[in-house]
Amino acid sequence: MYDIQNGQLSDSFYHFWNIDTSLPDGPAGRLLRLMPYADTIKSDIDATAAALSYVLQRAVSLKSSLLPDAHLLSQKYLSEQYLGVDATMGNTIGEWLTHWNCTLFDIPEKDLALYVDGGALKKVTDRFIEIFVPVDIDVSFDFMQADDLQKETYENILELVLIYKYRIQNSTKWP
Repeated sequence: MYDIQNGQLSDSFYHFWNIDTSLPDGPAGRLLRLMPYADTIKSDIDATAAALSYVLQRAVSLKSSLLPDAHLLSQKYLSEQYLGVDATMGNTIGEWLTHWNCTLFDIPEKDLALYVDGGALKKVTDRFIEIFVPVDIDVSFDFMQADDLQKETYENILELVLIYKYRIQNSTKWP
């Protein structure tokens, strides 16, 4: 553990904790540094948000909610239901699932592709969920793009004025 805290990460740590060596070095190294604290972080929403923020080096917000189990409500016909498994009397059930909605802030437009399926940071978030989120909690991600501030030049301001004038003229109806 002394080597991990000093930033010396050997391949044995990756193999011991089953962390894929193809993950990006920065997030994978930070993920390895959190591994000794996995039991403390797991299922604590505030600690999980802080850990994910540390791994991805982004601002993270986690919100918890309860949702009905959509699988149990998906069977429309009696022939698709199994007695004792998903058959219910009426059209309501009492089973609710815990859902965490994770919002990642200030992601540059060029980095958004890294968070979709097959992207390097998607693999990091998937592995993070496997380790630090309990199995009975569903997680979904929202991505907030960073504001790309444009330099205010005369051409940019003129373009905005022309667009504004065009929309006003085209949206009003003349008798």
